Amino acid sequence: MCIGGPYIMGFIKQIPSRVRSAVVFQTIGLSNNRDAFMDMFDGWARDLKTKQPDVDEAAWEKFKHSMFGGEFLFNVDEAFVTNCRTPLMVLMGNDLYHPEETSRKIATLAPSATFVEYWKESQYVEAAKTSIFQFLATNSD
Repeated sequence: MCIGGPYIMGFIKQIPSRVRSAVVFQTIGLSNNRDAFMDMFDGWARDLKTKQPDVDEAAWEKFKHSMFGGEFLFNVDEAFVTNCRTPLMVLMGNDLYHPEETSRKIATLAPSATFVEYWKESQYVEAAKTSIFQFLATNSD
């Protein structure tokens, strides 16, 4: 969930043979919202800087740009997703940090993607859980 989407895609990029399938659940992603991520990081770092005085400002900036400076999912681009052969189940996000556009784009680009639009509302929870379990059972060894 959330930042797990980029982490999952990073694992697939680095060690594709170790990832049989993945559920990309309300992932973060870039969609005219980079400033929001940078502001979020700055707020988070502001508190930590007082506890980590040995870390200089350049290191904080490098960390921030390593986290949120890339394209699309921050650590992989659309071309990677287009060529990703790992079966993915994408549960749609729908807010500033978890944009619907990102979820839909992953589902459209990835050749082996299954898209779940409705899952948050109580009437959809059980069906979504069942779909996830079935997807993982079908796409694992």
